[in-house]
Amino acid sequence: MDLESQRLIGVLLAAEEADDGSSDGTKKKHRRKRRLIEVVDYEDDSDVEITPPPTQATILRKQSTCGTGQALK
Repeated sequence: MDLESQRLIGVLLAAEEADDGSSDGTKKKHRRKRRLIEVVDYEDDSDVEITPPPTQATILRKQSTCGTGQALK
């Protein structure tokens, strides 16, 4: 990387640091978290539908004794 590119990167990083008002980057982390929260879709007409689990309408039959060696009549 040449000297001019390094200087440009330094200037950009310094401007970004001055923008969030901190030198340790703590406010920068909070700002990034805020951006992620703002991306969340709050629309009611979402394309994902949540449906309740199906209810069981029939009574389960008792399991037969197949395979136990008993003869069926």
